[in-house]
Amino acid sequence: MKLKALIVAAAVSLSAAMALCSCSDTSSKKAAAPQKVAETVAETTTQGTESLPDTEFTELPDEAEADFDYVTEASSELFPDTSGKKMYGYTGLERIKTADGKKKCYIFEFYTYKSKLYNKVATIAKDLKSADIYILNELTGNYELAEIPEQEPSWHDQATAALAANTPAADMTESAAD
Repeated sequence: MKLKALIVAAAVSLSAAMALCSCSDTSSKKAAAPQKVAETVAETTTQGTESLPDTEFTELPDEAEADFDYVTEASSELFPDTSGKKMYGYTGLERIKTADGKKKCYIFEFYTYKSKLYNKVATIAKDLKSADIYILNELTGNYELAEIPEQEPSWHDQATAALAANTPAADMTESAAD
């Protein structure tokens, strides 16, 4: 019996508290001022601080996925000083002008995103028939062959006697000679 009375009393006090909260005056100037400030801040953060790439991107075809992976790895080596989140867009398959003539390539746009700004780093073309990567020279409009710096072999890329269980003997003699 006491439990029923306690539940009823809690329900009555809860409904009274909700009624008092809903009856407060929402049209007062004190309540309206913070809302206006919040709208003004939201307006200023969306004006002029966001930039979107002006290129229209298309869906990456399945046969271009390996080339896309290669471009993303190579761009890290070609542009080591880029900061921010790296973003790529696929623009399509094109014939591009190079020093060696025209080549059929997948074209990618490379951007960085930092502080709500997209910064275009480069337009990158990946040759369909080779591992060559070309970068668009914005001044001339021609693509130039990119020279990817070679990585020095790391300690974990070299075979050692302790890890050579599945390594042919020829590989062991090469690494020992280095």
